[in-house]
Amino acid sequence: MKKVLFILFLSIIAFNADAQKVNYGFHIGANLNGLYGGDNYRVYNNKMKVGYNFGADVCLSVSKKAKVFSGLSLLQTSGKFSAMSNYLNTEGKNYTEYPEINVKLISLEIPIKFGYEFEVSKNLSLIPNIGVYGRYALASLKDKIATTGYDNTEKWDALKDYNRDLHHVDGFKKYDIGVCVGVKAQISNHYTLSLDYNHGIIEQSKQYKLKNRGLSLSIGYNF
Repeated sequence: MKKVLFILFLSIIAFNADAQKVNYGFHIGANLNGLYGGDNYRVYNNKMKVGYNFGADVCLSVSKKAKVFSGLSLLQTSGKFSAMSNYLNTEGKNYTEYPEINVKLISLEIPIKFGYEFEVSKNLSLIPNIGVYGRYALASLKDKIATTGYDNTEKWDALKDYNRDLHHVDGFKKYDIGVCVGVKAQISNHYTLSLDYNHGIIEQSKQYKLKNRGLSLSIGYNF
């Protein structure tokens, strides 16, 4: 994953060298994140949870209308699901081993997105964009995991394995790569409102075959 982030960083430099105009800015916003896919026989009750994001932005104008967006964001993402056991209970039936598994991570993300500006009015432009992102998890906020047969829930580090007696959950991966698509509204050349959808392509949990996805809404300012 470090190689991917390095390649993205070099790409930013390369685009910067050819760009006609470079603008810098910052953004802050909210996320709605979750884990999609999953083993159909074991995973159910997938739910998205609210998080946040903020960071620095760079916009490279490669022509009058064509744009390349990048930057660096710090984001908190979350997800929640339930999981069935691989084994049968004493009655010979399958059962829910984990009624609740929560994942909450703090990550760094670098996107590269290509957009095209459509001028709606003198002070408003819409810029649809599409691209890729690389993400690396810095830490887990140690959310809770509930195990059938135990009265109390436990905090766990989602980046490390969870073990309780014979119960086991593999830790989630620290890195992710995915595609992103969105639209940015640029107001009076300085203010921005962005809506983005991210779709991970790497399984974060091979045990349960889960991947990342999320929506984000953010406001920003360009200098």
